[in-house]
Amino acid sequence: MSYRSIEERLAEAETNPKRSRALANARGHLANTLYPDGSLAALRMREELSQKKLAQRVGASQSRLSRIEAGLDDPLLSTVRKLAVAQSESCTSGPVIHPC
Repeated sequence: MSYRSIEERLAEAETNPKRSRALANARGHLANTLYPDGSLAALRMREELSQKKLAQRVGASQSRLSRIEAGLDDPLLSTVRKLAVAQSESCTSGPVIHPC
């Protein structure tokens, strides 16, 4: 049996509609449990977006988005605007974030 990273396993699961929906539901549950404060991570998870998908939408790397969510990187205003637009485009419920 060959070793596969979690990223590889998640990417494979995302291609299966049933598993993809289950992952989206899990992200939403995690958001409500781990991030009740309305943080970027919570908003992203509630909108069923992976870090990779949101990072692609804003033209950033997944690792940079991870650092921003963890408070280890201060994004430029232009990045904040891109994040706000990307989040509002994906919103299906709840408050819509509008860029400044």
